[in-house]
This record gives sequence, structure tokens and C-alpha cells, in this order.
Amino acid sequence: MNSTIYRPSLWQQIQTLSPAAYLPLNDNSGSTAKNVAGATDGTYTGGVLRQKSAIKTVDSDAVDLNGTTDLITLADHAAIQNIWDSLGWIAVWAYIHSDGGSNQGRIWNKGGDHYHLRTQGETGGNVLLQFLIDFDTTDGKWITATDIAINTWTFLLLGYDADAVGNDPTLYKGIGNTLTTLTVGAGLTKIQTPVGTRVSDAADDLTIGNRKSAADRGFDGLLSNFAMGSGTITTAQVQSMFDAGR
Repeated sequence: MNSTIYRPSLWQQIQTLSPAAYLPLNDNSGSTAKNVAGATDGTYTGGVLRQKSAIKTVDSDAVDLNGTTDLITLADHAAIQNIWDSLGWIAVWAYIHSDGGSNQGRIWNKGGDHYHLRTQGETGGNVLLQFLIDFDTTDGKWITATDIAINTWTFLLLGYDADAVGNDPTLYKGIGNTLTTLTVGAGLTKIQTPVGTRVSDAADDLTIGNRKSAADRGFDGLLSNFAMGSGTITTAQVQSMFDAGR
């Protein structure tokens, strides 16, 4: 029997946001990644391990991805389509070992590359993160500084509104007891301004820990408590999610 354990306090905070999906990623057996917030569950592929480990700061499971072929797939359905329209957000806890497959490990990815958050540029025990979103003329791209520590549990929540090309994402980064807000000019750099209209991601699956088109951008490390949704999210709500821990 496959059972899923999740932190009630964290789920209480996520529930207030009416999430489109919440996958604790701590199922203790089988190939099903339980979606606590919806009827469509995810599927584990590859040698994904669900394990307790001394490196975790709380007694909660996570998935350990090998940086090559492992991934979790959440089949496309209406609730997770085009979440960035009029503001969307994705949150996850990550324990990064390296910058992953082809030095571009996907933390999360929709379709071939409709959007993703990836690790890259590993040096000195840190990586940077890049957020990409698909527009019909020119994609939007933003990066952090190379200051995301490897082998450290890090809370990441990215919010973005794709309704106007002039909009920029906000990335919240939580380590230890400190939550930091990253914006363009303050921790984030826009390296390519989107042009045109965002491309619909309807009919394309969401993958966690790799990309769909080819399993060659594997995330190397552990992930837990993946959540996503649409609508306004305040800094206070993000702080409450971070404070609930993993």
C-alpha cells in the first residue's frame, strides 16, 4: 500500500492559496506521486528513491533524483494549464547536489520548454537558477547570482504574471531561518526580455526533476513539497509557507 505523509502546518498554509497541485514527494512505495490538492496524481520514473536521510532538517521524506534520467510527471489537466496568466506561482524545497544533467538540471519544466526553473553554472559550492518562459517571438529569461548553495535545504517560490512583457518574476529564497525576496536589480537579472505573447502550455505535461522532451536535463539532488497555483500571493503568505518548514 502506498501512503503519503505531509506536514499538516505546511498543507494548511498551501490550502489558503487554493493550489492547482501539491505533491509532497514523500510517497513511501510504488510509482504514484500523490497530488494532495487534486484528482490527478504524478508518476515516478527511473530510479527515484523515496527515503529518510540524516541530511534532512525535519523527519520528512523527499525524492532523491540522480541528475540523469529520474523524473516525476504530472499529466496535463485544466488546473495546471497556463498558470502564469494573471499571476501564477510554483514552490518547492530543494537540496541541490550539483547543476545537474548537461549542467542545466530542471527543477520543474512544462512541456518541451514552455517554462522551466533550472540549475546551472556550478562553481565554488554554489549554482545559479534560471527561469525561462516561452513567448511566441522571444522567450523571457532571468537568472539569479551564483549564490544558491549546494547541499543545503532551500525553499524556492517563484511568482510571475505573463500578461505583459514588461513584467518580471519575483523569486523567494529561504535558507535556515531567513527568507529573501529576489527581484530584478536585487538578486535577479533579466538576460532576455520576452517579446510577443506567451505560448499556451495546454496539452503538455509538467515534469519535476527533468524535462519532458528528452530526459537529459536531470536535477541532481532532493526535492520535496512541490506546489503550484494561480492568483495573488503575498509576501506574508510566502513567509508562512517557509516558516511551516518541510
